[in-house]
Amino acid sequence: MHTPGPLPHHVSGGRAGPDVMKVGELVLPLTGCSALEKEIPALMRHCTLPGQPSRADHVDKGGDGHGTCDCGKCKCDAGWSGEACQYPTKCDLTKKISNQMCKNSQDVICSNAGTCHCGRCKCDNSDGNGLIYGKFCECDDRECIDDETEEVCGGHGKCYCGNCYCEAGWHGDKCEFQCDITPWESKRRCTSPDGKICSNRGTCVCGECSCHDVDPTGDWGDIHGDTCECDERDCRAVYDRYSDDFCSGHGQCNCGRCDCRAGWYGKNCEHPRSCLLSAEESTRKCQSGSELPCSGRGNGICSCGNCECWDGWNGNACEIWLGTEYP
Repeated sequence: MHTPGPLPHHVSGGRAGPDVMKVGELVLPLTGCSALEKEIPALMRHCTLPGQPSRADHVDKGGDGHGTCDCGKCKCDAGWSGEACQYPTKCDLTKKISNQMCKNSQDVICSNAGTCHCGRCKCDNSDGNGLIYGKFCECDDRECIDDETEEVCGGHGKCYCGNCYCEAGWHGDKCEFQCDITPWESKRRCTSPDGKICSNRGTCVCGECSCHDVDPTGDWGDIHGDTCECDERDCRAVYDRYSDDFCSGHGQCNCGRCDCRAGWYGKNCEHPRSCLLSAEESTRKCQSGSELPCSGRGNGICSCGNCECWDGWNGNACEIWLGTEYP
């Protein structure tokens, strides 16, 4: 989850009655801006590019500082145009340089949702609703509109950059589901064995953990589990989210711990081992009076007749719990 932010505002000036004018979401009296000093902060939103930080000089200068804000609408200086005076009417950049300035982090010009004008993206908002915005047109708030109700976030949340941030008691991609359990029960279900909410690696949403995936573009997250207790990054000697080199290539990653193949050992299966015992002899030595080796509870692994215990366990058969870390 992200921190909630305000909905972007779009200037849609027009009369709302004989004595008032509508500016965005505001209905203002037609008495001149001198009588609207208390509305100045709200009016300035309409002279600020969505997704861009506001400036102290917006009271006097509109948009990017290339015009004057008059009752919530920008009057641009000579040589500038656009709702926030963000586009120069003349450009001294080559097309190559201009396009390079318009590329997002994925090297896509204006996120394929706008056109590049002298190094600045003009987002495709032909319908006039202003739902596509951002420096590189990376935000598309149409993603927040419920297909059935046509309401933003189902009427139970706010939208920022194409993501819904739901009110308490609601969840879902578009806040379409109401949580039917108490906050206490939700917290209980999300509590990991070590007493942490979602293992401090996720967000609790109506009793289910939404893990903070390190690479959200991947098919399988590095952090997973009912309470986000598994962190696959621990299976890599050097973390690289684009690499699948788990356990040094000599084992299987199981909930953040490496199960090494025969002949290898170490936290990340990085050390080769030569063993003169057969697999049967090795297992028999690890059983230590138990039917299963190494206490048979997943407290360690049997390697060449010796039990290698997980953190928090000790003993010849990993039968002693030290109580220093949750298993």
